[in-house]
Amino acid sequence: MTEQELDAAIQKAAQEGARQALKEVGLCDGEAYDDVKELRGLLDSWRAKTNYRTHNSPNAYNSRIDCTGNWYIYGMGRRLNAHLVKRNVRKISRLFSSC
Repeated sequence: MTEQELDAAIQKAAQEGARQALKEVGLCDGEAYDDVKELRGLLDSWRAKTNYRTHNSPNAYNSRIDCTGNWYIYGMGRRLNAHLVKRNVRKISRLFSSC
């Protein structure tokens, strides 16, 4: 086997391996370009949020307050929902126990 044939075989194997790897992660269809572009955008926004200057900015403070508020509201909604469900279960069980 000559060096050129070896290089061609290695190149073909590398391309086939890349295709197989992309297929395994779901990037083999026509929307792969858009998927990679979206992933890059998400990664860029994550990097911007983890930047040191961003951590100390007023916007970071506001984001933390917003996030904390959202989690608080979510938690209160869960507690209220659990309370209402528990109360309604008691009412329903009383109805059926009297039958």
